[in-house]
Amino acid sequence: MSKLRFVPFHTHTGGSLYDGFGAPVKSIRRAKSLGMTHLAITDHGTMCMNEQHTSECHKAGIIPINGVEAYFMREFKAGKEFLPERRHLTLVAKNLSGYANLCKIMTSANLNNFYMKPIADFDILERFNEGVVCFSGCVLGEIPQMIIQNKWDEALRMTDKFLEIYGDNFYFEVQPQDFDDQKKANEGLIKLSQKYKRPAVMTNDSHYSDPGDLDTYLLFRQMGRNVDDIQIGNIRKQYQYLYISDGDEMNARWKSLMGTDGSKYVEASQQIADTFESYQLVFEEKVPEFIGYNKKGERISAEKALAIKAKKGLEAMGLWKEPYIARAMEEMRVISIKKGKADYYLMVGDMIEFANRNDVVVGPGRGSGVASLIAYALGITKIDPIYFDLMFERFMTEERKTIPDFDIDFSAKKYGLVVEYLMQKYQGQVAQIANVLYYKGDNLLNDLAKALNVPDDDLDYLKKVMGVMGFKENEPILSKIIYNKRAKAINDKYGIISHFCKIWGNPKAFGQHASGVAITPGAIDDYVPLFVRGKEGDRKINTQYDMDSLIHMNVVKIDVLRVDAIDTVKECCDILGIKPTDIPLDDQKTFESYRNLNVKGIFQFDSYGGIEILRRVQPTSIFELSDATSLDRPGALQMDQVDVYERGKAGDLDTKSLLYPYCQRTHGALLYQEQIMQACRGLAGMSWGDASKVMKNLVALPADHPLTIQFVEGAKKVSGIDKNTAIELFHNLTSYTFNAGHSVAYAVLSYWMMWLKVNHKEIFFLHSLRNNIMKKSIKDLEADSVLNRLPIFLPHVNGEVNYHIYDVFGEKAIRSGLLTIPNVGGVAARDIEIENKKNGPFESRQDFTKRMMTKAKGKRTTVTSRVLTALEGAGALEFDFNIVKQRTIEYNSTLLSRTIRSR
Repeated sequence: MSKLRFVPFHTHTGGSLYDGFGAPVKSIRRAKSLGMTHLAITDHGTMCMNEQHTSECHKAGIIPINGVEAYFMREFKAGKEFLPERRHLTLVAKNLSGYANLCKIMTSANLNNFYMKPIADFDILERFNEGVVCFSGCVLGEIPQMIIQNKWDEALRMTDKFLEIYGDNFYFEVQPQDFDDQKKANEGLIKLSQKYKRPAVMTNDSHYSDPGDLDTYLLFRQMGRNVDDIQIGNIRKQYQYLYISDGDEMNARWKSLMGTDGSKYVEASQQIADTFESYQLVFEEKVPEFIGYNKKGERISAEKALAIKAKKGLEAMGLWKEPYIARAMEEMRVISIKKGKADYYLMVGDMIEFANRNDVVVGPGRGSGVASLIAYALGITKIDPIYFDLMFERFMTEERKTIPDFDIDFSAKKYGLVVEYLMQKYQGQVAQIANVLYYKGDNLLNDLAKALNVPDDDLDYLKKVMGVMGFKENEPILSKIIYNKRAKAINDKYGIISHFCKIWGNPKAFGQHASGVAITPGAIDDYVPLFVRGKEGDRKINTQYDMDSLIHMNVVKIDVLRVDAIDTVKECCDILGIKPTDIPLDDQKTFESYRNLNVKGIFQFDSYGGIEILRRVQPTSIFELSDATSLDRPGALQMDQVDVYERGKAGDLDTKSLLYPYCQRTHGALLYQEQIMQACRGLAGMSWGDASKVMKNLVALPADHPLTIQFVEGAKKVSGIDKNTAIELFHNLTSYTFNAGHSVAYAVLSYWMMWLKVNHKEIFFLHSLRNNIMKKSIKDLEADSVLNRLPIFLPHVNGEVNYHIYDVFGEKAIRSGLLTIPNVGGVAARDIEIENKKNGPFESRQDFTKRMMTKAKGKRTTVTSRVLTALEGAGALEFDFNIVKQRTIEYNSTLLSRTIRSR
């Protein structure tokens, strides 16, 4: 153990992308092994890994220090000519207030001062300085650069400015890096330290955690280039000591570089760290407060406002009667237990009202929120939980302290309007959630093989071996992989597996989560740093933290999900003049179509797995259709619940089973999480809260687990069940099951589609094809249209951009759109359609070329020779109907054979 106490204040992780290396947990393991009490994280221009760093530090018993190595300019200026003025600056938070200000610094730098990088200038630093500790930075810092450039007066002026902003929270940062500029900077910084009587503090600017990671780190920096390229020059010397070192090693390196003892600079780091506060990045889960008024103009609580809205909603549906009233009262009682839940309901309800006002299609529901009658009353869901016997307790219990999530499906075409509405209504409190792409599995193997010149056959072998061993998603351990002789030989030659194990889990890139939106009760950058993606005019404001980090922090999220199916249903229903909820759920022709496996283009069942489940389940009701969606899940398949269900439906039921009362409706199969909760209460007298904990484990719990013990003791007391039987019973209960509310909602959406397909096939296929025109599955959908006696005509210049109904001698057909022709493109297709509708149908190829390919003065034609060739090749310029008919027959025959082959 080091004699000198040292705290690393300048540490990079994988958050610095290809400049830093390793997940935060790796740095923490290293710090723990060296006996360190604190550890900072200071990634380049981002705080994306800070929540991970904080939570993992607390697990390891180390005090986390949140920070960032910011990009700095005295005054922000955009333009390449000003890049030489961009510097580095080390900022860390000494308390929670400092953390909030770091978030604001990085948010402001991203939103207001972004040019290639987010730039913090003096204006930003002055506004958000409370609780922030500033170090002068590495050799690329402002003060070190003035020293290196022999601008001593400027170094003094900059020191005065930083001291003006940070006072006693400013320190001179010295480093033991072995190169001339660093030595010169150190000498100048020590002089400034003595002049201003402010401590100089030693840091190491570590870019990887362990000494043995150097080769992997250098390879990672240059990923995609040949490994030999990185052995050239002084890059190895520059980075050879940039790992987390203890105090004695830091001092030894200082002595070697500077020729003096540096122990006081080493121990200054510990002295400073000892003044820092330890804090968690876990906040009270809240959303923006709802402010409502009654008819008299008096302020009312969110709970009161929610109760009023719920009653109105139920009355409008004719449901203000028992048992709905009693259920609504009980739900309101539970919702009102914790402040914030009513606000959340109202916020989501308002979002749905906006969608409805703006013709943004909303799905019937998703997840456990479907079980809430209050959500049904507010229009958040379209599933009656009492009719479907759904348990509110799966969504919320008295014991639950956190706000449960509503995940909501919206129109794939217009979901962005909902996100924009949230951003505008709750300005400064909402941002879309980032998505961190990690190096794992095949994508890491592929990039490593390219960098190391590993032959394809060796790469393919490694993919198979490592896939079987589960290392595509689970953290790999080298010793478990290279027991395989061939894998060991490949690794001995190229080192690929050794590098794979070290790089696995490292961030690769940052993107945007497909649906997640974060929302906070106050300014979002008090909790979470933000960054900007996209160009001017299409900027997207994202949290720097990903979904997992936000969940750990208790930041409330809403999933604004996109589903094509609801667009198809809504468009069809609009033409028919009905609402989706008007569709009867007991149409036997619809269930017959499921049993006949006519499910191409049908939500949830258009897959091999879905077809096989339907073949065996043969649903006759919406409840059995819901069961089918749950049976087609990995857990149910692994537990052979399809066999149990099939036998039970045929009458082979174990009516003496202790679980039978809870599985009777599902023909003896254990499918739903709600069944687990009911069994835990009925057999062992558990509370809803404890039953919910059992359900959420979703894995078989050991005999000594507290929940197992509770169940066993409760089962003996309540039901007289002996210990061994209770343990076996509990083992069965804690296997994977699914959410009944989610299954029902998705079964209903699927049923709506099938009802339309069976009863209004022309409308169904038209809109299904239109909504899938650019997808790979479009030919399969066309083939299904033909199979359902609705032929597909080839696209034509007298047709439209998209698919449309085509009347052929009194018979309905569908004509493909011009967009289906490769190399035509949307602009040319639209121009052709506009000309056709404006000046009449094209009469011949010559007429078409004359009207579409003649350049108007000052304008370019969109129908080029390339577009013309594409149109001719697709038959879109054929004006002889007999030839069109013959080609259509041939095309439909090809589609039918495609369907037969696929089946």
